[in-house]
Amino acid sequence: MPNYQVATGHNQTGALADVAPQPASEGAQFPERLAVVGGGLYDDGTQYIDLIWNEALTEAEALVVLAAFGLWNGSATVNTANVTLYAPTSIPRVWKNWNGVAVLPRIGESASKESATCWYSDFVVRVKELGAI
Repeated sequence: MPNYQVATGHNQTGALADVAPQPASEGAQFPERLAVVGGGLYDDGTQYIDLIWNEALTEAEALVVLAAFGLWNGSATVNTANVTLYAPTSIPRVWKNWNGVAVLPRIGESASKESATCWYSDFVVRVKELGAI
């Protein structure tokens, strides 16, 4: 299986680097699937992908992940950042390059912080507004 890769900024395929540690995902998704006349289905909205770290991350690991996605500048977090991403499509085993917007996880909703030990579980970075490049 290929590795997830990311670079800050759009159209940065030459700068893509492996995400460490590697996340998991269900591939690119649409926000809504609608039934249409005739029994067909229509995927509505702009695609997004949720990158999920199921194993606990230390605070240092979480900051490395955030920095890779342009969401940590070394002293403060950033709410969103343009990225280039190499990740799976909704078709199994099909990967491609995408432009998108990474969104800072909200602790308590897309990540849980255990303050005493300073590690994060169920850490999720959403990359929205995906466009294939």
